[in-house]
Amino acid sequence: MVVRGTPGCTGAYTGPARVVTRLEDARTIRRGDVLVTVSTDIGWSPYFPLLGGVATELGGLISHGAVVAREYGLPCVVGAVGATAAFKTGMGDPLVFLFFSYFFSPFFCL
Repeated sequence: MVVRGTPGCTGAYTGPARVVTRLEDARTIRRGDVLVTVSTDIGWSPYFPLLGGVATELGGLISHGAVVAREYGLPCVVGAVGATAAFKTGMGDPLVFLFFSYFFSPFFCL
């Protein structure tokens, strides 16, 4: 399974997916999770130090998720349409982030 988007911060990371579509459910996030969500705003900021990576369905290079991911050096993809439907928390396999550069299409896969 491959979901494409725009790299917000390049890097590579392997870890479990954590699909969270509402900030109210962010308490389920565990250290090392790859957050898969629709979008982030300032309310999500306290969770970024726990994350291994971020994938959002909405946003661009200057969206909240991309900017904060760069601040923490987290692999991040934004504009990954359908990510919350494609991935499920607890699927059993790790989520793999692969970002080669800002000039190539990034992808993450299960």
